[in-house]
Amino acid sequence: MVKIETITTYAPSRFRRAAKSGSPSAFTVSGSEGEEARASVMSAPQSSAEMASLSQLMQIQEIGERDASAKRTVVQGEMILESLEKLQNEILAGAISKRSLEHIVTMTTALPAQISNPNLKQVIAEIKQRAMVEIAKIEMSR
Repeated sequence: MVKIETITTYAPSRFRRAAKSGSPSAFTVSGSEGEEARASVMSAPQSSAEMASLSQLMQIQEIGERDASAKRTVVQGEMILESLEKLQNEILAGAISKRSLEHIVTMTTALPAQISNPNLKQVIAEIKQRAMVEIAKIEMSR
């Protein structure tokens, strides 16, 4: 499980400026459009600290999505291992079922797209190839 550590951010210091009340360069907005503009400005994040916290929330969401994908891949990998164990028991019993082999081929076909490790991809491709060879042998013997 991924541990999320707290990330502290430091907002730049804020300077207070004295407002000149009678200054001709002062910006003012009037009318109903001015109220809408003022409302949209007020709803925007006011500091870099707020932006940093928003960024952290987005990162947490990305981690959650990656974790979900990784969990699905692990579950699929465990299912393949269970199928291989079942196949091993069938081999030891002397009766390999075509259905078990087809199930392994189906599961190994969907999995490699989600795996980034090239060695693991190669192993899965070899398992799939061997299962397909065994299916062909069963079909040839009929």
